Amino acid sequence: MSLTVRKLGLGALLLVALVSVMSAQARRGPVAPAPPDARPAHQPITARPVPTVPPVPAATFTEFCVDCHGKNRPKGGVSLTRLLERTTPEDVAGNWEHWLAAADRIEARHMPPEDADVFPSDAQRTEAVNWIRASLDAYDAKHAGEPG
Repeated sequence: MSLTVRKLGLGALLLVALVSVMSAQARRGPVAPAPPDARPAHQPITARPVPTVPPVPAATFTEFCVDCHGKNRPKGGVSLTRLLERTTPEDVAGNWEHWLAAADRIEARHMPPEDADVFPSDAQRTEAVNWIRASLDAYDAKHAGEPG
């Protein structure tokens, strides 16, 4: 089947779905107005309070991560040594993919890998994950309501 025919088929499918949704809404009747205590649409969104970011657990990252994720040929292309050179919430948010993946892997006990010589304690894991997530949350809170 040609690409054009497939596109037309997808378009027709979407059109049928839209029509069925609209007819279902029409059968239900008019939408009830918002309750009087609801925030008007024109009121600006207020920023959330910026959470406190704990100190960077640099010793934990250095002890358990930089042997494999240092500056020279880092595994997975992720150099925690370079990431730890800039640790403000803005810097962490700028590399959010790497930091979020690190938090997920540390929390799931996928890092350090099973063949590592030493492993962080539960407290060290928690400290590292909390710092990453608090840094990302602080950035989100500081920039809440901004477009883009």
